[in-house]
Amino acid sequence: MTAYLISGATGFVGTHFLLNLTSEDQFRILSRDPASAAKQCKSLDCAAEFLGAVAWEPTDGDPPPQAFDTMDTLVNFSGEPVAAGRWTESKKNRIYDSRVKGTQNLTNFLLQGSHSIETFMSCSAVGYYGFSGDDELTELSSPGTDFLSTVVQAWEAPLTELEQTDIRVITTRLGVPLGLAGGAFPQMVRPFKMFVGGRIGSGMQWVPWIHIGDCIAALAFLINDTSCSGIYNIVAPQSATNIQLTAAIAKSIRRPAMFPVPAFMLRILLGGFAEVLLESQRVIPQRLIEASFKFTHSTIETAV
Repeated sequence: MTAYLISGATGFVGTHFLLNLTSEDQFRILSRDPASAAKQCKSLDCAAEFLGAVAWEPTDGDPPPQAFDTMDTLVNFSGEPVAAGRWTESKKNRIYDSRVKGTQNLTNFLLQGSHSIETFMSCSAVGYYGFSGDDELTELSSPGTDFLSTVVQAWEAPLTELEQTDIRVITTRLGVPLGLAGGAFPQMVRPFKMFVGGRIGSGMQWVPWIHIGDCIAALAFLINDTSCSGIYNIVAPQSATNIQLTAAIAKSIRRPAMFPVPAFMLRILLGGFAEVLLESQRVIPQRLIEASFKFTHSTIETAV
């Protein structure tokens, strides 16, 4: 049995993670709105035993000690959604603070030692690497210098000290999880359903994608295999360009891909976030492959 304490459990990835738990597992969640989060968790078809929700604002300080009672595995999915809304200065501050301060506060508590946590999985992002054109990026690649890269570097920085303790630390850098029930994919599909879909910008940029099923399976694989620790890229083994992604969407729902979105229009609509969609990241899950993880959806065509 694994007893999970989960922060950010009601988001797209967090919810799918809960649905993957077994009847032998237990879980408790940390949430800004525990009543609402508890209601959502109870409504899920989740096999694991739900032990309740505990109030915690990630940017305000240490989590409540009682949340850690009998828990052995901490998983942190918390963070202001990156793709929702224009990147104003206040939005960028929320993106930064919700990730960096939240992870720092969790780490500070764990370093105090008054808990039973054996494994801490911190879910960050492939944004760490910045943009590199056609160059392949592995876990050993250097960080970038753009906004998201600086966020992820600061996000992961507190974990360095924790790695010197007996706690097993797993840092997962997630690509773009694709699924029908949330995240970015429904937004990608919507223009095609309206017959106005097409590539974004040049379409030649690489998209660091992963099917949500493989994403959750990879997270569970890393937690369950006690030999796994350190940094892992959570992306599909076969990269895809934006043109390949849009072609797969168009084919799957039998719609044309005739209306490209010009780069200048995207910048007007989304501000700084537009660069994330227009620039290229060819990320490789090198350490997952070396750990013999088996992907179900290796190509963008099968995933879509």
